[in-house]
Amino acid sequence: MEILKEKYHEALQCLQKALLIKEKHQGINQSDIAILYNNIGLVHQHARRFDLALENFQQALNIYQTLSHEQNQDYAITLEYIGHVLEQMEHWTNALSSLKEAASIYRQVLSSEHPKVTELEQDIQHISVLINKHPTSE
Repeated sequence: MEILKEKYHEALQCLQKALLIKEKHQGINQSDIAILYNNIGLVHQHARRFDLALENFQQALNIYQTLSHEQNQDYAITLEYIGHVLEQMEHWTNALSSLKEAASIYRQVLSSEHPKVTELEQDIQHISVLINKHPTSE
């Protein structure tokens, strides 16, 4: 377990260094900066630091909104990441909302038959079952 923590720390250091370099040379409102925030969020998610993961995913969403990219695949990916973190935190209603929004965007930019849409619809169904089993959770 200690080795895993060290690897997360190393990954986080590399990503944060890349973020600083990109911000210095490109400014903060760029798609590749948002991708770095998503990657930092994923590291935090895998390390079970959910609040930090959500914070970084939100940074990515803010950049996509600034760039008017709310209807593109990268925005949907970020919403999906948020939904899965919220699911891990057992915030099922918010997770469901985030995943539904992501699925809606995927349907527009990919197609209703795309495997990603099918996967998200299964996730949405799973969370709906959890909400029905635990209506007072959250």
